[in-house]
Amino acid sequence: MVPADCGFNAIEDLSRRQFSLEEYLSGAYRTIPLQALDAHSTADLSTQKFTSFIDLQVVSTLLRRPEIDSHRLFLRFLRDLRMDDLKTGNVILIGSIDSNPWAEVAQQNLNFRFLYGYNQGKKQAWISNVKPQIGEAGVYKTHWDKAAYITYATIDLVPNLSGNGHILLIQGLDVAGTQAAAELLFRGDAIAPILRKASLSDGNLRSFEIVIESTSIEANSTNAQVIASRIY
Repeated sequence: MVPADCGFNAIEDLSRRQFSLEEYLSGAYRTIPLQALDAHSTADLSTQKFTSFIDLQVVSTLLRRPEIDSHRLFLRFLRDLRMDDLKTGNVILIGSIDSNPWAEVAQQNLNFRFLYGYNQGKKQAWISNVKPQIGEAGVYKTHWDKAAYITYATIDLVPNLSGNGHILLIQGLDVAGTQAAAELLFRGDAIAPILRKASLSDGNLRSFEIVIESTSIEANSTNAQVIASRIY
């Protein structure tokens, strides 16, 4: 289980640029000067292990699930994860590419992909719908300049890089989005229709993607609902 790196996310916000997984793994993002911070604070952001309370709630909830074998569950910080982990094991990634750049690898073949950018110094975030179906939007975009706004998230179950396990991605365009995805994941009534459609006769699940819409009020999610899905 791999929660987000909020220190890395803060460095992106302060430097007003997006860093790739390669730049994260090489440590290149640590060399970017942050004029708003002194050297000590910059070093703290890039070397200490910060994560969010929402991610902590996800971990805590999973640990209490009867299906979980605590002896086989390992918690890894983002910087400690290696490509082999995505090849040999079952992995839960919490957070989108903005705070968990390993999601960049997992989302390469997805239909619903997270994108971030800056326009005149203002951060923007959206989910691109690569092949929209009837009634779907081509882009699901959030606007952070309002007290209450619509935000989006996804839950994706995909094969690991060797095809012998699974990667579960819990992603949101912001904290409220991640909260919405996590809450919906643990609500049996909300996700049950998707799981029924994805279920195989041997008890395993097909790969799937779902898009969740919710309202963010003071960074808290309300009224989360599934608005689009793919089952493979």
